[in-house]
This record gives sequence, structure tokens and C-alpha cells, in this order.
Amino acid sequence: MIVASFRQNSLQRVKVGDEAEVSFTGIPGTIFKAKVKQVIPVIPEGAYQTQGALQTVTFDNRSGVLAELELDDAVDAYNLPDGVSAQVAIYTDHFGHLAVLRKVLLRMTSWMHYIYLDH
Repeated sequence: MIVASFRQNSLQRVKVGDEAEVSFTGIPGTIFKAKVKQVIPVIPEGAYQTQGALQTVTFDNRSGVLAELELDDAVDAYNLPDGVSAQVAIYTDHFGHLAVLRKVLLRMTSWMHYIYLDH
């Protein structure tokens, strides 16, 4: 299961079946095709229990909207453990001509994983 977090305004036009691409950090130079399976409902940021600590105004990735993706390509051959990181791009009909730029950027990022090591 692939679940990606996006800011709420990024998912305004995303619908089930939209085309997506995934680039795993541990598999440099390879892009996997995917489709949006579902957009997971949002848990409002105001739904915190009182803990005696002040809330910060910084962006927290966990407060974004989650989209579940279904991979078209098999990644089973790569033996990826649960919880690996990836970069995800979802392509909608809105500003479709800009999708080419996003595809190029995703591939460039994927190629960078050959030379950049996270130690």
C-alpha cells in the first residue's frame, strides 16, 4: 500500500483513477506508474486532546490529506520493507500541460538518488 501526504489545497482536484508516479529513494532511476485508489478523509487539526503544551504554527506533514495509490508496476522484485520513503506526483486535468515539468523533476530527483546518500 502506498499512502502519500499532500497539503489540502494540492488535493482539491484529485479524484479516484487519476494517474500518478512514484519514485522510491531506494530504487534510483526507476519511476513506477500508479493510480489514485482513494483520498483518505481529513482529521481536522483542531481535534487534539489537551496535553498542556502550546501548538506550533509550523507545517506538520501528518496534518495533510492522505491519498492511497495503487501501483501498476510490480515492486515485489525489489524487496522493499514497509515504511520506505518515496516521492509521489499525481497528475490531474487541471494545468495538464505543466505535468511534463513535474515528470521531468521527478525523474531528475530519482537520478539524484544514485549520487546522494542519506547517512
